[in-house]
Amino acid sequence: MIANNAKILLRKFRESDIDLEIKWINDKSNNKYLHYDIPLNKKDTAIWFKNKDDSKRLDLVIEYEKTC
Repeated sequence: MIANNAKILLRKFRESDIDLEIKWINDKSNNKYLHYDIPLNKKDTAIWFKNKDDSKRLDLVIEYEKTC
Protein backbone atom coordinates (compact mmCIF):
# COMPACT_ATOMS: atom_id res chain seq x y z
CA MET A 1 0.00 0.00 0.00
CA ILE A 2 1.25 3.49 -0.84
CA ALA A 3 0.84 6.26 1.73
CA ASN A 4 -1.34 9.23 0.71
CA ASN A 5 1.61 11.60 0.99
CA ALA A 6 4.04 9.35 -0.92
CA LYS A 7 6.00 11.00 -3.69
CA ILE A 8 5.87 9.11 -6.98
CA LEU A 9 7.65 10.48 -10.03
CA LEU A 10 7.74 9.35 -13.65
CA ARG A 11 10.83 10.62 -15.37
CA LYS A 12 12.78 10.02 -18.54
CA PHE A 13 15.36 7.22 -18.43
CA ARG A 14 18.88 8.65 -17.98
CA GLU A 15 22.29 7.27 -18.75
CA SER A 16 22.89 7.11 -14.98
CA ASP A 17 20.04 4.52 -14.77
CA ILE A 18 21.92 1.96 -16.89
CA ASP A 19 23.59 0.10 -13.99
CA LEU A 20 20.28 -0.38 -12.18
CA GLU A 21 18.51 -1.48 -15.38
CA ILE A 22 21.20 -4.10 -15.99
CA LYS A 23 20.90 -5.36 -12.41
CA TRP A 24 17.09 -5.69 -12.61
CA ILE A 25 16.94 -7.25 -16.07
CA ASN A 26 19.70 -9.76 -15.28
CA ASP A 27 17.82 -10.85 -12.13
CA LYS A 28 16.10 -14.16 -13.01
CA SER A 29 13.03 -13.28 -10.96
CA ASN A 30 12.50 -10.17 -13.17
CA ASN A 31 13.42 -11.38 -16.64
CA LYS A 32 11.23 -14.45 -17.02
CA TYR A 33 8.96 -12.84 -19.64
CA LEU A 34 11.24 -10.14 -21.04
CA HIS A 35 12.46 -10.15 -24.61
CA TYR A 36 16.12 -9.32 -24.04
CA ASP A 37 19.37 -11.06 -24.85
CA ILE A 38 20.35 -12.01 -21.33
CA PRO A 39 22.65 -11.18 -19.63
CA LEU A 40 22.74 -7.48 -20.39
CA ASN A 41 26.10 -5.80 -20.08
CA LYS A 42 27.07 -2.18 -19.54
CA LYS A 43 28.92 -1.68 -22.84
CA ASP A 44 26.01 -2.80 -25.06
CA THR A 45 23.42 -1.02 -22.93
CA ALA A 46 25.39 2.25 -23.11
CA ILE A 47 25.55 1.89 -26.90
CA TRP A 48 21.77 1.31 -26.99
CA PHE A 49 21.21 4.40 -24.84
CA LYS A 50 23.31 6.65 -27.06
CA ASN A 51 21.71 5.39 -30.29
CA LYS A 52 18.04 4.93 -29.35
CA ASP A 53 15.55 6.96 -31.35
CA ASP A 54 13.68 9.09 -28.78
CA SER A 55 11.19 10.20 -31.44
CA LYS A 56 9.75 6.68 -31.60
CA ARG A 57 9.86 5.56 -27.99
CA LEU A 58 9.58 6.78 -24.43
CA ASP A 59 11.68 5.09 -21.76
CA LEU A 60 10.60 6.01 -18.24
CA VAL A 61 11.72 5.35 -14.69
CA ILE A 62 9.30 5.24 -11.78
CA GLU A 63 10.73 6.76 -8.63
CA TYR A 64 9.02 6.15 -5.29
CA GLU A 65 10.22 8.36 -2.47
CA LYS A 66 13.31 9.21 -4.60
CA THR A 67 14.16 5.51 -5.04
CA CYS A 68 14.10 3.75 -8.42
